[in-house]
Amino acid sequence: MDSAEDAICRLCATEHQVSAHYVIGREGDVSQLVAEDRRAWHAGAGRWGRITDVNSHSIGIELDNDGTSPFPDAQMRALDDLLRGIRARWNISKENVIGHSDLAPGRKSDPGPLFDWGRLARQGHALWVPEGEAQVADFRSAARDAGWTADASDAVLLDAIRLRHRPEARGLPLDARDMFILRWLGDATARRGPEDILHTYERQARHFDAKRSRGGMEDGWLTKFAGLLPDGPILDLGCGAGAPIAEWFVARGRGVTGVDGAAAMLALAAQRMPEQDWIQADMRGLALNRQFAGLIAWNSFFHLTPQDQAAMFPIFAAHLLPGGPLMFTCGPAAGETWGQVGGEDVYHASLSPDAYRDLLDRHGFEVVDFVVEDPDCARHSVCLARKCQDSSRATSMV
Repeated sequence: MDSAEDAICRLCATEHQVSAHYVIGREGDVSQLVAEDRRAWHAGAGRWGRITDVNSHSIGIELDNDGTSPFPDAQMRALDDLLRGIRARWNISKENVIGHSDLAPGRKSDPGPLFDWGRLARQGHALWVPEGEAQVADFRSAARDAGWTADASDAVLLDAIRLRHRPEARGLPLDARDMFILRWLGDATARRGPEDILHTYERQARHFDAKRSRGGMEDGWLTKFAGLLPDGPILDLGCGAGAPIAEWFVARGRGVTGVDGAAAMLALAAQRMPEQDWIQADMRGLALNRQFAGLIAWNSFFHLTPQDQAAMFPIFAAHLLPGGPLMFTCGPAAGETWGQVGGEDVYHASLSPDAYRDLLDRHGFEVVDFVVEDPDCARHSVCLARKCQDSSRATSMV
């Protein structure tokens, strides 16, 4: 239409059989045409995920744009405010903030390649896929799992997916980036909890390794830990790609057994230090049937739930020689939070420092040092303990 006013007239005329809940003008003016709890006729034929009647399951927002111009800042600010209220009122997840082109590939192309989905993602209203590539496989199945279930050819479907996530690649053949986008979106709803930590690090192994700080912030704590070690190798739980923790010990003549649940991480560690022992396992059920001179769980143990963390202390005790040190990082207080690795959400949790002290005491450890948000270690909270020589002090977890 030539203007927002013309569009509103058409959307309010019964003979055209089309309507929307809201229209946002280029200056940021918002017009409500249909009550949010009433059905509007904005979606037409199409589907999203399992929804085949999108009009009955959605709130439609039209934006005044000619299809060839950027969306003005005032208009995007108004959209942000409107979305924030709608999503709160109706509990709409950011996964289900979609474009018309998503539900009707080929028939519709709006909001188009110039729409700033990245801005919506930064405001928490939409998904933004991190960098990555995946093997080209069953495109149709991956697209369906990611939400694109409308009836369309593969070419039309790919164009719709790229309109949303990769407009600069429209017209190019399907590639590994497209497949990563679809696979990432396909399991987006399951990725936010602690059970997906290992899958996240599988996807993000190379990114994490490239970004992992090697500035030596841990050196002071590693030196304290090393000063308590009896003879024997180190057990590195959640060893990742082996740098910088395992490398630090290997450089000082210590053997290392690294345990991690992500095979992609272990592959990088094995490339660096092929002479060391690398084991793929979930630390929660670890039973190596041998004891080590020291055990370190640096920035790994805190990905477990509080309950699983508490259950780790008998596992720690079972894998340590008497007198051997245990060191782990945690949070400054009890709680749960989410961080990010390569743009993906990752779960973190912590018990309180007093709860950790109690668990250590009950399982035969004495605390050597415990610093909350150490300013000399990038504000990491670090606990260093030692297994008592009298192993009879260790008790079973109840």
